[in-house]
Amino acid sequence: MEFAKSDDALPLSDRCRDKVFAHRKGRGSGSRDGEGRTKTAPAGAEEDLLNTLPHLLHRASQGADWLVDRRLAEFNLTNRQFSVLEDIDRNVGQSQIKLVARTGIDRSTLVNILDRLQGRGLVTRRRSGHDRRAVVLKLTEHGKDVLAKARPIVSTVNRDLIAQLPEEHRDALLAFLEHAGSSRG
Repeated sequence: MEFAKSDDALPLSDRCRDKVFAHRKGRGSGSRDGEGRTKTAPAGAEEDLLNTLPHLLHRASQGADWLVDRRLAEFNLTNRQFSVLEDIDRNVGQSQIKLVARTGIDRSTLVNILDRLQGRGLVTRRRSGHDRRAVVLKLTEHGKDVLAKARPIVSTVNRDLIAQLPEEHRDALLAFLEHAGSSRG
Protein backbone atom coordinates (compact mmCIF):
# COMPACT_ATOMS: atom_id res chain seq x y z
CA MET A 1 0.00 0.00 0.00
CA GLU A 2 1.35 3.44 -0.89
CA PHE A 3 0.53 6.86 0.45
CA ALA A 4 -1.53 9.13 -1.77
CA LYS A 5 0.62 10.99 -4.23
CA SER A 6 -1.26 14.30 -4.20
CA ASP A 7 0.08 17.64 -3.03
CA ASP A 8 -2.08 17.04 0.07
CA ALA A 9 -0.13 13.92 1.05
CA LEU A 10 1.43 14.03 4.49
CA PRO A 11 4.76 15.90 4.50
CA LEU A 12 7.16 13.07 5.29
CA SER A 13 10.88 13.55 4.93
CA ASP A 14 12.57 11.17 2.50
CA ARG A 15 14.36 9.49 5.42
CA CYS A 16 11.11 8.98 7.31
CA ARG A 17 9.25 7.76 4.21
CA ASP A 18 12.05 5.28 3.45
CA LYS A 19 11.86 3.93 7.01
CA VAL A 20 8.08 3.59 6.86
CA PHE A 21 8.17 1.63 3.61
CA ALA A 22 11.23 -0.40 4.68
CA HIS A 23 9.49 -1.46 7.91
CA ARG A 24 6.33 -2.27 6.01
CA LYS A 25 8.35 -4.63 3.80
CA GLY A 26 9.99 -6.21 6.86
CA ARG A 27 13.47 -4.87 6.22
CA GLY A 28 13.79 -2.07 8.72
CA SER A 29 16.83 0.01 9.45
CA GLY A 30 18.14 -2.24 12.20
CA SER A 31 15.25 -2.00 14.62
CA ARG A 32 13.17 -4.84 13.13
CA ASP A 33 14.02 -8.40 12.21
CA GLY A 34 13.37 -10.03 8.83
CA GLU A 35 9.78 -10.81 9.82
CA GLY A 36 8.96 -7.24 10.84
CA ARG A 37 9.18 -7.85 14.62
CA THR A 38 10.79 -5.18 16.78
CA LYS A 39 14.32 -6.02 17.89
CA THR A 40 15.71 -4.99 21.25
CA ALA A 41 18.86 -2.91 21.13
CA PRO A 42 21.91 -4.72 22.51
CA ALA A 43 23.01 -3.61 25.99
CA GLY A 44 25.02 -0.41 25.71
CA ALA A 45 23.90 0.32 22.14
CA GLU A 46 22.43 3.75 21.56
CA GLU A 47 18.77 3.64 20.60
CA ASP A 48 17.76 5.47 17.42
CA LEU A 49 15.75 8.22 19.10
CA LEU A 50 14.10 9.16 15.83
CA ASN A 51 12.42 5.74 15.84
CA THR A 52 10.97 5.98 19.35
CA LEU A 53 7.23 5.69 19.63
CA PRO A 54 6.77 9.15 21.22
CA HIS A 55 8.75 10.80 18.42
CA LEU A 56 6.93 8.91 15.66
CA LEU A 57 3.53 9.70 17.21
CA HIS A 58 4.51 13.37 17.48
CA ARG A 59 5.61 13.49 13.83
CA ALA A 60 2.41 11.74 12.71
CA SER A 61 0.39 14.26 14.71
CA GLN A 62 2.28 17.15 13.14
CA GLY A 63 1.61 15.77 9.68
CA ALA A 64 -2.10 15.32 10.36
CA ASP A 65 -2.33 18.81 11.89
CA TRP A 66 -0.58 20.27 8.85
CA LEU A 67 -3.03 18.58 6.51
CA VAL A 68 -6.12 19.71 8.46
CA ASP A 69 -4.71 23.24 8.92
CA ARG A 70 -4.14 23.50 5.20
CA ARG A 71 -7.70 22.43 4.39
CA LEU A 72 -9.22 24.73 7.05
CA ALA A 73 -7.24 27.78 5.92
CA GLU A 74 -10.27 29.18 4.06
CA PHE A 75 -11.98 29.52 7.47
CA ASN A 76 -8.84 30.88 9.15
CA LEU A 77 -8.96 27.89 11.54
CA THR A 78 -6.33 25.46 12.75
CA ASN A 79 -6.96 21.85 13.70
CA ARG A 80 -6.68 22.76 17.40
CA GLN A 81 -9.12 25.64 17.03
CA PHE A 82 -11.53 23.33 15.22
CA SER A 83 -11.21 20.78 18.05
CA VAL A 84 -11.97 23.48 20.63
CA LEU A 85 -15.03 24.67 18.68
CA GLU A 86 -16.23 21.07 18.29
CA ASP A 87 -15.85 20.34 22.00
CA ILE A 88 -17.61 23.56 23.03
CA ASP A 89 -20.49 22.72 20.68
CA ARG A 90 -20.84 19.21 22.11
CA ASN A 91 -20.67 20.44 25.72
CA VAL A 92 -22.65 23.69 25.77
CA GLY A 93 -22.09 25.77 28.89
CA GLN A 94 -18.96 23.91 29.98
CA SER A 95 -16.13 25.59 31.86
CA GLN A 96 -12.64 26.25 30.54
CA ILE A 97 -11.25 23.81 33.14
CA LYS A 98 -13.38 20.96 31.74
CA LEU A 99 -12.30 21.89 28.22
CA VAL A 100 -8.64 21.65 29.29
CA ALA A 101 -9.28 18.17 30.72
CA ARG A 102 -11.11 16.92 27.62
CA THR A 103 -8.85 18.34 24.90
CA GLY A 104 -5.49 17.88 26.62
CA ILE A 105 -4.53 21.43 25.65
CA ASP A 106 -2.69 23.18 28.49
CA ARG A 107 -4.42 26.14 30.17
CA SER A 108 -2.25 28.93 28.81
CA THR A 109 -2.46 27.63 25.23
CA LEU A 110 -6.21 27.17 25.55
CA VAL A 111 -6.65 30.73 26.82
CA ASN A 112 -4.72 31.96 23.76
CA ILE A 113 -6.91 29.87 21.43
CA LEU A 114 -10.09 31.12 23.12
CA ASP A 115 -8.88 34.74 22.90
CA ARG A 116 -8.46 34.32 19.15
CA LEU A 117 -11.81 32.56 18.69
CA GLN A 118 -13.60 35.15 20.81
CA GLY A 119 -11.88 38.00 18.94
CA ARG A 120 -13.21 36.57 15.68
CA GLY A 121 -16.73 36.34 17.09
CA LEU A 122 -16.87 32.53 17.19
CA VAL A 123 -17.04 31.99 20.98
CA THR A 124 -18.40 33.81 24.02
CA ARG A 125 -17.07 33.54 27.57
CA ARG A 126 -18.90 34.58 30.70
CA ARG A 127 -18.68 33.95 34.42
CA SER A 128 -20.78 31.07 35.69
CA GLY A 129 -23.88 31.99 37.70
CA HIS A 130 -23.15 29.04 40.03
CA ASP A 131 -19.40 29.47 40.51
CA ARG A 132 -17.90 32.92 39.93
CA ARG A 133 -14.45 31.36 39.46
CA ALA A 134 -15.63 29.32 36.48
CA VAL A 135 -15.77 30.70 32.94
CA VAL A 136 -18.58 29.25 30.80
CA LEU A 137 -18.07 28.81 27.05
CA LYS A 138 -20.59 28.95 24.22
CA LEU A 139 -20.44 29.16 20.43
CA THR A 140 -21.93 32.22 18.77
CA GLU A 141 -24.20 31.80 15.74
CA HIS A 142 -21.21 32.71 13.56
CA GLY A 143 -19.14 30.06 15.39
CA LYS A 144 -21.84 27.44 14.76
CA ASP A 145 -21.92 28.38 11.08
CA VAL A 146 -18.14 28.15 10.67
CA LEU A 147 -18.06 24.83 12.54
CA ALA A 148 -20.85 23.40 10.36
CA LYS A 149 -18.86 24.30 7.22
CA ALA A 150 -15.57 22.97 8.61
CA ARG A 151 -16.89 19.58 9.83
CA PRO A 152 -17.17 17.92 6.41
CA ILE A 153 -13.65 19.04 5.55
CA VAL A 154 -12.17 17.55 8.72
CA SER A 155 -14.22 14.37 8.18
CA THR A 156 -12.81 14.02 4.67
CA VAL A 157 -9.23 14.48 5.88
CA ASN A 158 -9.85 11.93 8.63
CA ARG A 159 -11.24 9.37 6.15
CA ASP A 160 -8.29 9.99 3.80
CA LEU A 161 -5.78 9.45 6.61
CA ILE A 162 -7.49 6.28 7.84
CA ALA A 163 -7.65 4.94 4.27
CA GLN A 164 -3.84 5.07 4.17
CA LEU A 165 -3.63 2.55 7.02
CA PRO A 166 -3.53 -1.14 6.12
CA GLU A 167 -7.10 -2.36 6.64
CA GLU A 168 -6.08 -5.29 8.82
CA HIS A 169 -4.37 -2.92 11.31
CA ARG A 170 -6.86 -0.01 11.41
CA ASP A 171 -8.97 -1.07 14.40
CA ALA A 172 -5.95 -2.00 16.51
CA LEU A 173 -4.08 1.21 15.71
CA LEU A 174 -7.09 3.43 16.34
CA ALA A 175 -7.78 1.63 19.65
CA PHE A 176 -4.13 2.08 20.65
CA LEU A 177 -4.16 5.79 19.79
CA GLU A 178 -7.38 6.31 21.74
CA HIS A 179 -5.87 4.52 24.74
CA ALA A 180 -2.54 6.34 24.47
CA GLY A 181 -4.31 9.70 24.19
CA SER A 182 -6.39 9.07 27.28
CA SER A 183 -3.63 7.77 29.54
CA ARG A 184 -1.50 10.35 31.24
CA GLY A 185 1.00 9.71 33.91
